[in-house]
Amino acid sequence: MTVANINLSIENDLLEKIDFFARNQSQTRADLISNSIKIYISQKQRLQELYAHGESIASKSNFTEEDIIEEVKNYRKNK
Repeated sequence: MTVANINLSIENDLLEKIDFFARNQSQTRADLISNSIKIYISQKQRLQELYAHGESIASKSNFTEEDIIEEVKNYRKNK
């Protein structure tokens, strides 16, 4: 795996939190930031997949947005 070095400007209070968590996790600052970015990207990709799946289902149904809102209201009311 090829690794690139980057320069990153971070507010001091955020850097203090990064250092705190890195120490508590026995990680370097770079490892904590790298792992955090990987998790963030993974979560964003998963959300995009879920939205795409929802859009796919919605396009195959006859439901309107108003129908969905009404169903959610009914569900919450009967919960």
